[in-house]
Amino acid sequence: MPLVSILMNSRNAAGYLDQAVRSVLGQTYPLIELIVSEASDDEDGVALLRSWNDPRLVVVRDTDRRGWAHGINLADAEATGDLVLFCSGDDVFQPSAIERMVAQLTSSAAGCVVAPVRGVDEQGVPLNRCIVVPEEVRREPTWVRLFERNYIVVAMTRRGVLPRPLIDESVRGVGGDWDLWLRLVQESAGFTYLDEMLFDYRVHDGSLVATEGDTRTDMRNVLERIGWPAIRAAYERSALSREDVAEGLANIAVTMGEHELALQYWLHRAAETNDAMAAVQAGALLLLLGHESAAEAMLRRVALPGRAPDAWNNLGVALGRRALTTEAMSCFDEALRQLPLYRDARLNRASESPTWITERPLRPLDQILR
Repeated sequence: MPLVSILMNSRNAAGYLDQAVRSVLGQTYPLIELIVSEASDDEDGVALLRSWNDPRLVVVRDTDRRGWAHGINLADAEATGDLVLFCSGDDVFQPSAIERMVAQLTSSAAGCVVAPVRGVDEQGVPLNRCIVVPEEVRREPTWVRLFERNYIVVAMTRRGVLPRPLIDESVRGVGGDWDLWLRLVQESAGFTYLDEMLFDYRVHDGSLVATEGDTRTDMRNVLERIGWPAIRAAYERSALSREDVAEGLANIAVTMGEHELALQYWLHRAAETNDAMAAVQAGALLLLLGHESAAEAMLRRVALPGRAPDAWNNLGVALGRRALTTEAMSCFDEALRQLPLYRDARLNRASESPTWITERPLRPLDQILR
């Protein structure tokens, strides 16, 4: 039975930390070590951790406070396990999570096992939404479509395929984990999927993602570091169809800010297939390029009651640009009825000049909880 190292990063989250630690030390799998990197501004978190008096728990005091990636690397420097996973000090594992992930990974040739996660609020109440890895990502062995969006929140990885240091600290924001997964994609480390809900991801305004992350900027920074030649080469090695590759590269073009290139694909897709998702994406790109009338016409086709919150938000932006404030606010209200945590719609609803356009590959994390 392999030893599993759980690396936990915590800052100013003492109210959640006891439950997070309890969920790890109470696992049904016996061979674990928990290394917590504590970067709080006070000593409450450290005092709580030391009160456990459990030999499986190692506390690392992060006095540098240089961000999420630095904290994970400090914890990893103390780790000795054959298998590694990392998490935050406000998240919660189900009791059999480690046991189930170990069984899945050790029975496969993959370097990494990924599981879906359930979203919970500050009190731990389920939000009735979850983050899953879509089928179009899972069905290709190297998971090359992770270049389009990071869907991985919790994963267990074999030590042998991981770099040292674990997270590249030169990656700004909280994109370091995505950078890691993409390196594993490029190296064909292999992924397997455990389709069981074993992990609760806490969504709140004080989380590291909320306080340190900017989804759009972080994703663009990671892809720019990798560059188009390496991205195209990874897609060419995949077993994807030409159509899937074209869609993937169009999504990446959105993230890279190459909107004209992406628009050509999505306009063609919307016209040829009558695909609502394609129309939403084309409408967003038309807005970003300043073609408000064309964007409004495209988005009205798919902004239907109870459907397509992205379309409603973006239609609201188009109407707001024409000073149709009342109708624009109604659009944001409809988007929020469908997704109460919809960050772009919330920002637009509170603004006198709505500007937050949702590009599908760049949706903030609270918008991909589904």
